[in-house]
Amino acid sequence: MSIVEEWELRTRAVMRRSVQLKALDSSVLLYATKGTGPGDANALAVFNNLSIWKAAVPAEYARITAPADELKAVVKIAYKRRAIPIAGVIATNVGPVGYRLYAPGDLNYDQDGDAMLPQNQRLPALTPVEIRRLNEAVARVLNAVTAARDFMIVIAAKKNLAPPLSPAENLYVDYFGAFDQARAKKVLSNFNTLHRAASGNGPIIFDHRNTDFGEDCFAACKRGNVITDLKIWMGRDFFAEGKSQGKRGNVNDMQLVYNRTTDATVGTLVHEMSHGTFAAVDAPPVRKGGQWKLAPDVNTWASPDNDVQSSTPELDKRLALKEPRAAIVNADNYGQFAVAAALLRG
Repeated sequence: MSIVEEWELRTRAVMRRSVQLKALDSSVLLYATKGTGPGDANALAVFNNLSIWKAAVPAEYARITAPADELKAVVKIAYKRRAIPIAGVIATNVGPVGYRLYAPGDLNYDQDGDAMLPQNQRLPALTPVEIRRLNEAVARVLNAVTAARDFMIVIAAKKNLAPPLSPAENLYVDYFGAFDQARAKKVLSNFNTLHRAASGNGPIIFDHRNTDFGEDCFAACKRGNVITDLKIWMGRDFFAEGKSQGKRGNVNDMQLVYNRTTDATVGTLVHEMSHGTFAAVDAPPVRKGGQWKLAPDVNTWASPDNDVQSSTPELDKRLALKEPRAAIVNADNYGQFAVAAALLRG
């Protein structure tokens, strides 16, 4: 029998179970009785609940580490299987996992004042394959911000970083600059906020593809300090990434190859969520010589031109080297650090 089927027996050492562990128990039971589920939704639910429980109640995890790690390994097999291109596969009965999804016409849809495209330019409702892509992206965002938060818990507890630096400490310096405990605690606080926004019921996602804004948009959040019910407007470019071998697609491109969501996808979503949850800015880029490409706002470190921003790993590292105070408020530094933290943790 697999760990999925033996989970209850193997974890009886924990008699009084936390709310988070009970949620994991329920998802494991569903996985055991129904399999990975349409779009691997059941497997993703186990993965999400396992990550949330492990981070929230480490004392429980310590008591049943072996079966928990075995369960994670089993779920990862289903998770990695999603890397296989699924063009031509007919998926049915796939629903949102880890978030709420609303489209135009739904009572809770927020059009945010954007004009709808003419009827003949609109795309049909999201397909099961596209919803599956959203499911995986949301699951990977939670995994990434959990890894980042867990690394920052350790780093922010230190008064200084003594050489040789650990891989996680090197990652911190790369993206947030020279170590200062007060700044590190601020970064930890922001990742705690991101984790809370990505956990539980997760964010609210609006299918914004058929608006004038969403037609050429990847995803967007309003800048603010929203944690519960964070709103994300998802545009066509999120789904176009899976077309034409990763190049930007168009409405008439029918050669869809929806692989797993990419690291760039996850980084972009964490970037946008940083705007929405702790009002992160888009700082201007730093040139190779160390000079600002555009002078930042003296109070916020924001770029005076939203189209000129530090938004690649190389640019984010230059920003951290030049001005750590700007790096800890730049949205993209959080997105890139989270992706790298998830890869480092494995």
